[in-house]
Amino acid sequence: MFNGNYIKLDMVLSEVVHYPFMESITKRQAAHSLVTLLGLTGATMPLQRTYVTLEIKQHKALLPGNIMWMHGVKNHGLSCDAAGVPMKYATDIYHSSLHSQEAKNECNGEGLCPKTFETLYGPKAQGDYKETGGELEMSLRTWQVGGTVPRSYEENSYSINGTSIDTSFPCGFVSIAYDAVKTDDQGFPMVPDHKGFREAFKYFLLKSQAEPEYFRGNVARNVYEEIDKQYSWYIGQASSGFKMPSPDQMDSMINGLVRIIPRTNNASDGWKSFNKKEGIGRPRNSPRVTKP
Repeated sequence: MFNGNYIKLDMVLSEVVHYPFMESITKRQAAHSLVTLLGLTGATMPLQRTYVTLEIKQHKALLPGNIMWMHGVKNHGLSCDAAGVPMKYATDIYHSSLHSQEAKNECNGEGLCPKTFETLYGPKAQGDYKETGGELEMSLRTWQVGGTVPRSYEENSYSINGTSIDTSFPCGFVSIAYDAVKTDDQGFPMVPDHKGFREAFKYFLLKSQAEPEYFRGNVARNVYEEIDKQYSWYIGQASSGFKMPSPDQMDSMINGLVRIIPRTNNASDGWKSFNKKEGIGRPRNSPRVTKP
């Protein structure tokens, strides 16, 4: 498991510059390689959880450029101080193409423009009136401007389209929770202080510099194969270490997954109650005792 500590890029660079064909590597090149390697591990544990509030205009907002993994989006309506309602990812394949131009032409960037409701959202599908726990109604009340939005136009979803987030409502504020690479005071990415990852990063840098020279015939075959073998060993160790949950994390996963009646609405509260145990009729305060 990752211990939550980081070291600066310079500490690894100071080791690799002593190897042949590594003298010319720059800190910027090493930084790009570090971000690439973090992506190759497929792990989010060594990343830094980050939150940012975006203003939605014409159904769109520009996403931050440092996103590595998106966790979720919350709709705050017209006030970024509102508690907000978790959003769902849009299943409409035309979600991103329906909004901005119509809103721009009809609204000139102002308000919700009820005239465009039918164009933008269309009638709600028949038979789709199941209980939602009130989250959609709450969402509508937070962003509507005057009047009552018809129930047939309920929507609280988003989609990611390139570098933008597209929402089902034309204006307001959303907050997104995502993982980003931790950086130092100079803006360079920091290296997770995990023995396996540090070694994997070192050999990843050696491999990236040695591979072109190997194909040019400037690096012996046995040297290149040794670098590749060490990299393959340590990247597996690092990936496994980052993905190994702690006992507390495993307990929360068990509480959410091992249930008699599976929950289907975890997104409605932002997965907050996923780790709550299912009630099975025991007195509330009685501890669970495991006999030997």
